[in-house]
Amino acid sequence: MQIGSIPLATRAALAPMAGISDGPMRALCAAYGAAFTVSEMVSAQAVCMGDKKSMALLRKTPAESGTVPYGVQLFGHVPGMLAEAVRRIEEEDFDFLDLNMGCPAPKICGHGAGSALLRDPAAAGAFAAAAVAQSRRPVTAKLRIGWDDATMTGTEVARRCEAAGVQMLVVHGRTRAAQYTPGVNLAAVAEIKAAVKIPVWFNGDVDGPAAALHALAETGCDGVVVGRAALGNPFIFQAITAALAGEALPVPPSLRQRLAVMEGHVRAMCEEKGEERAMREARKVAAGYMKGLKGAASLRRAAHSLTYYADVARLAELAWRYNR
Repeated sequence: MQIGSIPLATRAALAPMAGISDGPMRALCAAYGAAFTVSEMVSAQAVCMGDKKSMALLRKTPAESGTVPYGVQLFGHVPGMLAEAVRRIEEEDFDFLDLNMGCPAPKICGHGAGSALLRDPAAAGAFAAAAVAQSRRPVTAKLRIGWDDATMTGTEVARRCEAAGVQMLVVHGRTRAAQYTPGVNLAAVAEIKAAVKIPVWFNGDVDGPAAALHALAETGCDGVVVGRAALGNPFIFQAITAALAGEALPVPPSLRQRLAVMEGHVRAMCEEKGEERAMREARKVAAGYMKGLKGAASLRRAAHSLTYYADVARLAELAWRYNR
């Protein structure tokens, strides 16, 4: 399987997530077997305005070089502005361009971007066509099954994206109105998969091998894209990849291994962003590694109070005391 002419080694990939899928997270998930990774979403308008923070979000880190295909995700709603943003980033180091048509956040949808494009399939198609016309790289798109239960436009948007030249889709199995509430609509994703000839990957509630196998069996999709379940659990890609290959599942990491990966993850964040900023962002990251442990509630509270990198070792020691 591949994105355009880019081969993919596995069928489980990391979803783009604002504030989470930064360089250290992407590099770590790639090391544990993610098929591809995607940047945090970046505003096409901000790129056109030369915003340095936005440009920093899309840049590949040295640790990611030579690992797995890496995509840059842009959001917006004005085709001309998107085309200009694509032109401006063409010299950056990435493998494919991803279009966000799925973000449900009010601050994104309120401006006509993200999943708001699902309300106007023609506009979504024009948006995709502008990217394809300007990009020298394969273009992919991430969308949802519809805006709400009365506006199930995912299939039409998928067809328009394919007609525009988009080479792969990632479909989240919920409407925008459903946000992230439990339960995904597998039948709606299956309909989208059947409506197009390009690869379609499934996203939504994939929290392990069983969920991945079930989603692919029910939808016919080509692969799965893991989001929130990868936070604090990059090992999930090894497990899903083994299951999809019909192999025995790997032995789960020991507590000592898990905590060591957490410390390395946060250390990489500090090296990339500086300790002060990194430690604010690392609170959510560290809390993810505490999921499922004994004393998880207390451990998460401790994680959310991290201030200095030295605090991570103290959190690890606390987790060890609760769980040894």
